[in-house]
Amino acid sequence: MRNAQNRERRQQEQVATALAHGHSVVVDNINATVADRAPLITLGRAHRGRIIGYHFDSSARECIARNATRFGRQRVPNVAVYAAARRFELPSYDEGFDYLYRVRLVDKSDYEITELPPRVNSVKPSEASRQRRLPR
Repeated sequence: MRNAQNRERRQQEQVATALAHGHSVVVDNINATVADRAPLITLGRAHRGRIIGYHFDSSARECIARNATRFGRQRVPNVAVYAAARRFELPSYDEGFDYLYRVRLVDKSDYEITELPPRVNSVKPSEASRQRRLPR
């Protein structure tokens, strides 16, 4: 737990430093819960940043399959994938995001990126979202 706390503290320091120097920041991390995302969103807001979230819409089974193609430190134990999937909470605009996108793997070479409307629960995503297909 201590190592995880140190990593989180280091990440916060690095993000704060980059934002203080006027740089854009991308945090490529699971951030599975509202509580995991809150410190980063708060930090971004403190520096007047635009907060953009990307939700990668994948089942645990799909993640395990992709993980199996990785090697070395990039590959994580399957139990970590299942633990993150169990904890996962969908991101919402109520957390402070300016924009939210859902990303889905369409086939082995394309992603579908859907901009989610501000209130997903009140409008069907298929009616209110814009979709783009981007090559990987």
